[in-house]
Amino acid sequence: MAVIDEPVDAGSSTRIRKHLCFLVYDARSGSTMLAALLNRYRGIAVMPETQFPSRIIEQGCLPAERGQLPDFVGFLYEEPHFRALGIDRQALLGELGQCEFPLSLDNAIQAIAGVYFAEASPEAAVWVIKGGAALFHAQEIIDALPECRFLHIVRDGRAVFASKKRSVTTRGGVFTRTPLKAARQWRERVDRAEKLGRHLIHIRYEDLVLEPEQTLEALCEALGMSGRDCEVEKDLDAYANRIGREQRHLHENLSRGVLVERIEAWREELSAREIAVYEFTARSALQRLGYSPVTSDDRGVLPYLPVEYGRSVLETASNVTRDILTGRLLEKIRRKGILKKKL
Repeated sequence: MAVIDEPVDAGSSTRIRKHLCFLVYDARSGSTMLAALLNRYRGIAVMPETQFPSRIIEQGCLPAERGQLPDFVGFLYEEPHFRALGIDRQALLGELGQCEFPLSLDNAIQAIAGVYFAEASPEAAVWVIKGGAALFHAQEIIDALPECRFLHIVRDGRAVFASKKRSVTTRGGVFTRTPLKAARQWRERVDRAEKLGRHLIHIRYEDLVLEPEQTLEALCEALGMSGRDCEVEKDLDAYANRIGREQRHLHENLSRGVLVERIEAWREELSAREIAVYEFTARSALQRLGYSPVTSDDRGVLPYLPVEYGRSVLETASNVTRDILTGRLLEKIRRKGILKKKL
């Protein structure tokens, strides 16, 4: 995929449009490992996790005039992951100020990415924005950026759940302890990704671990890269060092590279009941992606379902209570679009 060698059509900006990709995933699916591996290439630069495109879409807060830019930029910096990117606020204000107004979603994303990558990796031909929530706003992003691609990394959902059970989020507490909730989340993301058609580039975590060179070569080819762009110039630490401090505990294995032994570890880490409930909930999606179920008959899981539904409800109630006590509930409500950010 070639760089579009045309400055953005706004003011005196010299910003060059690059090819944009969005790395989407369910949590604990190997997205950070993929990001670090891709970031090694001369022609690819990956932005650490941030949900800024989704937050802009959900809040409908693109400024109509330049005078609203300080409030808009302030809104962006409300996200801890965005602050961790280390983007200079004045540089961002200056770049956004050279766009046409009302500010469009495509110019906003391009400007924000441009300021970040101008410092991180200005020579890269492909810019990758990492953020799982973009999958839920794919159509709006595609409408704004018709040539963008979505890199979807998927991992065996049972392994994802096993990892979620023991991993503490940046907000405290584990991701989830209930197989029913975990399976629903994983299945929904798989279903959404499969609807992206030509915009989708699909990567299986297991292929990345077992055949890293072949998988990455195929991915570079799918991105239209060739020649010097495919040369590895950086190590994994080049990406790891850009991850925000509050997220680093989630990626302690990154420096160890791909871990083959983790592929099947879920078989020992999950109980027979957890596996049965998970496969009952996501069996079709697992099979479509080549993940063979362990259980052969869903009837055996039926006695467990009332208890599992109850556990899922209780976990949700506990999370809501925690968000109320920590003041995060309002932000979650706003992110759902119930309340809109007013500039």
